[in-house]
Amino acid sequence: MGFFTADGDERRFYEADAWFQAWLASSPKSAEYLATRLRKATGHDLHFTAAELRPTVDWVTRDLRKDRSAVKPDWAYRSELGQELTMHGAALIDGLLVYIGGLADAHRPMSWGLDQRESAPTYLDPVLGPGGPPVAMLPYAVAAMGHGRASWDAVEDVLRWFDTSGELSYADFDTPAEVRESFIPKGGLLRKVERPAELPRAALSEVLGPLSEEDPGLVVNDAGPGHAPGTPSDATHHAIVMLAAGAIDEAALLRFLRGCDAAPGIQRVLFRSHHILEVWAPGLLTVEVLAALRVAARVELPTRPEDAPLSEDDRRGLLLRAPFLERLGKAEDLAFRTIEIDGFDATVTVQTPWLDDYTYTVALHPRIVETLTEARMHAVADALGELPGVDRVLWEDAEGVHVHAPGLPVEQLADAVAEALRG
Repeated sequence: MGFFTADGDERRFYEADAWFQAWLASSPKSAEYLATRLRKATGHDLHFTAAELRPTVDWVTRDLRKDRSAVKPDWAYRSELGQELTMHGAALIDGLLVYIGGLADAHRPMSWGLDQRESAPTYLDPVLGPGGPPVAMLPYAVAAMGHGRASWDAVEDVLRWFDTSGELSYADFDTPAEVRESFIPKGGLLRKVERPAELPRAALSEVLGPLSEEDPGLVVNDAGPGHAPGTPSDATHHAIVMLAAGAIDEAALLRFLRGCDAAPGIQRVLFRSHHILEVWAPGLLTVEVLAALRVAARVELPTRPEDAPLSEDDRRGLLLRAPFLERLGKAEDLAFRTIEIDGFDATVTVQTPWLDDYTYTVALHPRIVETLTEARMHAVADALGELPGVDRVLWEDAEGVHVHAPGLPVEQLADAVAEALRG
């Protein structure tokens, strides 16, 4: 979450320790606030067990942007993350940290401390240790999902730690059907509630993976709530699916899409761009969607020797659900730059144009696409418009920026886009 002050090391450590001690003393209030808000929203009485954690985190990701009165934790006034959250959101995330800290201590005794590594992105954040779960990045992942980004796998990284020696296990975080049902609000005459058409039958710990080093299910990299960034729709979720950059087995891709459609609780899926899959699954948790997509990828994406070329009708139907296939393999990479996004290396690649009346297309890594907002897209387009020779910029879909600039050096274009995205 970050603790920042410009008064030098001695002052910084003194103040960081002071707020840390205050945070420890007030942490029961955050947990109580989380339980109270959850009960009012869903009717579920939270007992802070492992089996309740996933649906609790999912509810927090959808509720933290609401602007309700709450006691804002002191870290939230001093950190970049805290400044983008409401008082309500900061208190919910604080409650989640306390929740997971209690489970980690029940797994094997440990205590909170401050991250003393100056080079770490979590410098002077609360951490559990030594040897505790990687909770420091959890607030960032939950906040990212609150903004509609795909970051659920960071939650699973924390939960997988519980397969170390101790009292709990990763499987303990599977939610029994009756507990899962208790998180679904009852609704009523004046309150519409999205109920899943069907709940998943398989235990999440058994299907999320990785099941092996070459697990094909991990082509579904991550998932988040809501529609894909930059492309408003009524999709309930979206996922990052890291399909090959070159030729794609179209028969396997069609099987995958149909397998996703048939998964419990999922109505339909559609590729918004090469790596972004939108999902319509009302009432399902983000982790349930992620697990269902990974199961479908394992079963359907591997090539089968008996596959025949698609019929004309099948290919036409596939192109409607994966329109990126029409341009796949036609663009040539001309220059690229790498920037850091939430700890990931993400590429900005200048390619030969996807559209006939443009000079270049700048293709963005899906992790960059996840961070796009309308304001950020306008800022990048404005920065490109100031380059000499640029007379037209089109951001047709979030994954590619089309630029008409005859004679503009590709290296200069790559630098300009990367710099604008860093800002």
